[in-house]
Amino acid sequence: MNLKDFVPIAGEGGIIYYGGDQSWFDTKVGKESGCGTVAAANTMAYLAIKNPDLKALYSGNNLDNITKNDFIIHMNEVYKYVEPLKIPFFDQPAGGIPFLSWYSDGVIKYAKSKGLSLKAHWNNGNPTFNNAVQYIKDGLSKDCPVALVNWKNSKLKSIPWTNPDTGITSNQNFQLHWVTITGLHDYRPIGQVYIDVSSWGSKVTLNFNDIWSNTDILGYAGMMYFDW
Repeated sequence: MNLKDFVPIAGEGGIIYYGGDQSWFDTKVGKESGCGTVAAANTMAYLAIKNPDLKALYSGNNLDNITKNDFIIHMNEVYKYVEPLKIPFFDQPAGGIPFLSWYSDGVIKYAKSKGLSLKAHWNNGNPTFNNAVQYIKDGLSKDCPVALVNWKNSKLKSIPWTNPDTGITSNQNFQLHWVTITGLHDYRPIGQVYIDVSSWGSKVTLNFNDIWSNTDILGYAGMMYFDW
């Protein structure tokens, strides 16, 4: 189960990014802690692409041909409402967007600024692995990206990620990080579930078992998608 044509962003030299990248922000806070903002920007752009009634959710200039520069305009507009924590009066990061409620409130305020009403779809079921998988399925089946935040999780310290600018694959730390879930591969008969996510402008596959079964201190994880 996958979202189709997830937010293709055209860069220089024919590069196509898979969603946005927090490194495109100008500020230190944005670059280091803007992953939640990018997850929101990805979600808003995708909903705008797929739903004519939600077209205003994209703040760039051309929804039919999203360029990197255009998407940066959109990211900066979303940033006004889904803003990472920072040390007052200094451009220093102070924890990103730590909770689903902060993320969802910001997205709803952003949509309202565009004259649209979005509703955060909370998972009110028991906190079980199967319910979590079903929540992702429900979001994707509605053609809605699902934002995922991970706190401390030692199993996410070293995840292969391919740099879309260079094509070079390296291991990156996905702890304390927001991503946008775009696909689900359900192999529960053999005990495994994988998710495709957008992170730093590239598509990455994560083991959802590792995310859910985390036992590290401060091992919080949460997910959110939106109805309208």
